[in-house]
Amino acid sequence: MLETKSDKARRPSPYEQGMTSEERGVVYGCFNEGLKVNEIQAVWSWLISRGPLSNRQLYLYRERWVSAGRKNEIDETVVWSDRQAFARWHIQSGHLHMLNDIDNWLADSFMGFLPRPTYRYLYWCSYVLSVAPELKDELDVFLFGTQLYLRDIAYSYSQSASEFTDLEQLLSYRPWRSGQKQERYQAAQIRGDVSRLKEVAPVLTSRYRESSSSSAGVVNTPRSIQTAVYEHQISVPIGRQMLFLGMVQNMCLDSGFDLPSVKVKNLKSKGINPIEINFSEESGSIVRIRY
Repeated sequence: MLETKSDKARRPSPYEQGMTSEERGVVYGCFNEGLKVNEIQAVWSWLISRGPLSNRQLYLYRERWVSAGRKNEIDETVVWSDRQAFARWHIQSGHLHMLNDIDNWLADSFMGFLPRPTYRYLYWCSYVLSVAPELKDELDVFLFGTQLYLRDIAYSYSQSASEFTDLEQLLSYRPWRSGQKQERYQAAQIRGDVSRLKEVAPVLTSRYRESSSSSAGVVNTPRSIQTAVYEHQISVPIGRQMLFLGMVQNMCLDSGFDLPSVKVKNLKSKGINPIEINFSEESGSIVRIRY
């Protein structure tokens, strides 16, 4: 098949190849937050387990970001009293109570570790609630909403081809509804009818913490996926959002697909704390976040 001029325009540029859509979304998000090239490189070195981003790569990203109009109004933090803004960005009013719960969950559970939601983020969370209304737990909506949100940022600023297929197919099959649904989803993957879920990013700082109560000759049981983060290392909240997203996704893809809330409940019933983050603020105080 001949490649048209529009096909060429929509292919990922050389500086985008080898990066996931979520990673590209974080880069554009860093520019939205006012970070400079050297600051983004520093964030990257603590966050992503692949080669460093070059100055040339990041200046090319910045050119795309500038040509797309820099930070868009949809990427502003939500103002709950401005009800007209929700209609302007096509966020369904019937979902506002759940979206408000998600905002409170982000603030109360993560104590500044994760960013407050933007209108773009709530738009995608609302989309998830539309296609999978049975989802009631904030962590489940966070997983899908954050992935779609980061991919949409990458698409909006780079105008490269959108990459939502794997998530749209997962949300179409919704394998968590029953064992039969999960079998159908896995069979469709084997046939090639459904795309396998793409990796969010090779996040660097996650690791297993072994149990300290094992006896000689007994293999330790992993107690949690644990990471220690200092604010100066990943100074931008969208980077920490990527880190937590990667940890949640890795927890859910051990076999088939389980919703994060179900996975957390099952692991905790076995005495396992699935995720632990020790976050050191600029003041030096330690915030411990456990899931």
